[in-house]
Amino acid sequence: MKHAVVRITNLNLKNFKNVEWGDISFGKLENLEQRKGDICGLYGQNGSGKTAAIDALSLLQKLLLGNGLPDRAEEYIYKGKESAQVEVEFVVCGENFKYIFWYEYTLRFIDNKCRVYEEKLSYKDIKNNSHKKNAFYCSLFDGNDKYGPDNAYRKFIDNSNQRVVEFAVAKKMAANNGTSLLFSEDGYKIFSGNYMDETVSIGVKEIKYFARMKMFVITNKDNGIINMQFLIPINITRKNVHKIDKGIIPVSLQETSVIPLKMYEALVPSLKAINKVLEAIVPNMRVEVEDYGKQLLNDGMEGHKIELVSSRGTVRVPLRCESAGVIKIVSLLNAMVALYTDEAICLIVDELDSGIFEYLLGNLLQVLYKNCKGQLFFTSHNLRILETIGKESIKFTTVNPKRRYVSLVNVKETNNVRDTYLRSLSIGGQKEKLCEDIDIYSINRAFRMAGKDLSI
Repeated sequence: MKHAVVRITNLNLKNFKNVEWGDISFGKLENLEQRKGDICGLYGQNGSGKTAAIDALSLLQKLLLGNGLPDRAEEYIYKGKESAQVEVEFVVCGENFKYIFWYEYTLRFIDNKCRVYEEKLSYKDIKNNSHKKNAFYCSLFDGNDKYGPDNAYRKFIDNSNQRVVEFAVAKKMAANNGTSLLFSEDGYKIFSGNYMDETVSIGVKEIKYFARMKMFVITNKDNGIINMQFLIPINITRKNVHKIDKGIIPVSLQETSVIPLKMYEALVPSLKAINKVLEAIVPNMRVEVEDYGKQLLNDGMEGHKIELVSSRGTVRVPLRCESAGVIKIVSLLNAMVALYTDEAICLIVDELDSGIFEYLLGNLLQVLYKNCKGQLFFTSHNLRILETIGKESIKFTTVNPKRRYVSLVNVKETNNVRDTYLRSLSIGGQKEKLCEDIDIYSINRAFRMAGKDLSI
């Protein structure tokens, strides 16, 4: 079965973390139709909502995979608000269909725990230019075992008591476990089934497949693991004769690792692809697997005892001896290769610039902007990228929590986006204020006063 290409085209946040309202458009239908990639970078001062967008998408992936909310998920809800809402717009393009789907989830703190309180799924048939239709909406804590709209529920039930029970059980399990109802294990069986509306079934199947096989989310937690040089999470995706492998292979940097045979067989060809690009951006460097032979795992299955080493000519050292920036590049490169070649790949990275030389980073993004087929969404502080990708691919945060994300206005084709942004930070000129005033004299005085408090 050939799966559809799914692309995220819009993200809307309401009362999520420090965002009262924010909307980001970072994908275009025409780019997908022309088999072009989409890149969107998010810039702004510290604490202005960049990581909130990444967290919303990371949480989205967890829910689409049928997983529960993480610990302390109530911290996603804006201080003083009752609930948080995230709406994501997907374009789903198959051989014989083309839809836009809108999936919305609402978080609420109930019974001393944050839970998925409500879900909605809507769609529009692009080929037939139809109006937006509500396909599913349900409050998981409304006390009844139905969902809306009523005609969709009646069609699903079709006088079958078994289906009534199946839905009631799925809803109860999702409410108790803090998962999505639509994409939980029990819910997925219902809403992807043959007796469900065909369009809803297509949307649920393809969006879940996208989250499982095509969506990579690299959060600050992953960056922290790399910076501590505790382990390296190598993002892999590869096609073989029977299937597509996608996932993360965690390899220890502190000592040798024993990994399952399946992981070993995925790691070796992945490093081959990584090295082709790595040698072009870090001259003469390769990453190799030092294989110490087969070893049984605790479950009795066959594994390999390995260590990752950096090779530069005749000099070979453990990969942990390299900088955090190099280790991060190695971790990301296989996913970037997939982004370059596969229109269905979606790579989401928080603080892409962390630890990476700005000139190299700018050149990497320039190549991806011009040639990649997939979708990249990232946050960054390094302004070099503003000079290497188009202005339409850059969004900025503001100091206004009621309108967190904007594009720059009054930017002509000949303008340098970096210079325009820096000028806007200093003297304004945009519809929203992009940064709180930062006075160097106040900073200097604050240091002097702090020094007196410490008696230095």
